[in-house]
Amino acid sequence: MKSILVSITIVSILSILVTSCKTSAQLVDALAEYNGRSVSYGSQGGIAGGGTTIILLENGQVFSTTILPKGESYHGKADIKEAKALIDEAMTLTQKHSNLSGTGNMTYFLVYKDGATEKKISWPAEVYPPNEVRAFAQKLNEFTQTKTK
Repeated sequence: MKSILVSITIVSILSILVTSCKTSAQLVDALAEYNGRSVSYGSQGGIAGGGTTIILLENGQVFSTTILPKGESYHGKADIKEAKALIDEAMTLTQKHSNLSGTGNMTYFLVYKDGATEKKISWPAEVYPPNEVRAFAQKLNEFTQTKTK
């Protein structure tokens, strides 16, 4: 009787693990095909030429991508209402600062995307962006780091 219970428990745990892995993989696969609104931010360049991008989708899902090593990760889901508000703010900032474009050894960026339309602002590490862009990047970073489940 004990061995049957142990077997059932092991099979149940394995089923849950396989299902959760499959769900995460499906979400990451959907990132490349996503056509809704999103905001992404991050950096690229440096001595090694690497980079990291954090992506917040309008549905609240948070992803990250890295250049070296190349990869994608799913970080969970945040509040949809807050995610939409941040994406609206990103749209406004990228329109207002559309002339902010530069590259350097290390380049930082903020990208608003709505389907095929993309608005990007970028600045080299040596140049500080306007205070409102810097404050938004910090707010977005804190949101994606602390609000996901």
